[in-house]
Amino acid sequence: MKYLLKSPALFLLFIFLAYTINVYSQKDGKNPVTQLKELPKIKAHITKEIEAQIIEIVKPVKDQIEKLYKEDASGNYAAYVADIEKLSKITDNKEKISMAQKIQKKYYSFVKKIWDQAKIDEASYKQKFINLFPSNVKETIRFGDFLNFTMGSSNQKPTPPPAPPAPAPTNICVNANTLFRGTFGVDGGAIGGTRVIVAPANPPSPPEIVAGADAAILGIYRCQGWLHNTVSMPGTFPLDTKLLRATKKIDWNGDGCAFTILGCAWSTFAYTTDPNTTDFSVSGEIYSIVAPVTFLQILTKRTSKTEETLIPKTDLRTVQFGITCYASASSSIFLSFGTANSSCALWKWDICEE
Repeated sequence: MKYLLKSPALFLLFIFLAYTINVYSQKDGKNPVTQLKELPKIKAHITKEIEAQIIEIVKPVKDQIEKLYKEDASGNYAAYVADIEKLSKITDNKEKISMAQKIQKKYYSFVKKIWDQAKIDEASYKQKFINLFPSNVKETIRFGDFLNFTMGSSNQKPTPPPAPPAPAPTNICVNANTLFRGTFGVDGGAIGGTRVIVAPANPPSPPEIVAGADAAILGIYRCQGWLHNTVSMPGTFPLDTKLLRATKKIDWNGDGCAFTILGCAWSTFAYTTDPNTTDFSVSGEIYSIVAPVTFLQILTKRTSKTEETLIPKTDLRTVQFGITCYASASSSIFLSFGTANSSCALWKWDICEE
């Protein structure tokens, strides 16, 4: 079958995907945005070592499915490849997710028929995947069809009890949304790219971060954006024994898609309201999507929450809290693609003495 690893259209597609990293940020002297020379190493679900083990585990499955795809005479495989190519060219995230869902519906029965013919011992392979991960990640793994799976947050801090009511009248209050500094970092190689927006001040819209990553043909890309307030003491507040009540309201949207004709692809998206940690399960959420052999896996998450804490002025690191969004995507071979997006909007961020 000519479409298997030999289509000229695929070569053009890969050239198309090799776009330059684009970074957008608001230029504001009071709210500077800086770029990190190197992204911190986060506590991620999937490393290159784990990815290599996944690829090795499913190699017999991949070989079986590839043989059956080559033998297909119905024309469904050719159409499936063509639609995956179209999907890979879409740059708008909502449009990409929408088309991925249509492809899932359109070709599910065809891929399921091929899969059933291969007579895969799914239970055995699922256990091998589970064994790759630590216990706190194992418990979050959820399998879909074709050995595709997702992993979610675990060991999150319990929701803290509400802070005691504020006394009246309040003392000095500031809107920390006007006291931001922004930071971003990107890295990656091969075919793919990242999209980062860090907007410390964006009236009338809220301060926000948007992080996105795409990968194809042995590509892996990561990006992360941070918003920190610039509260200082003495300065913003006098340095004394009073407490500070911080109230923060956020919206977070995250989605990822791993789609592959044959090969392994994955993506991760995350956020946390503790910008000083590299573990997104602390005060946040992290999710990964893996398609180890074929077809598509999609995951979308939405969170809206309000946090209120009572903190001492003496702990400046705690006072200068913020938020961070992260996205990464990886493709281990031809015909596999990963995409992820993570966006945070801070609607309220007040700090008051009491």
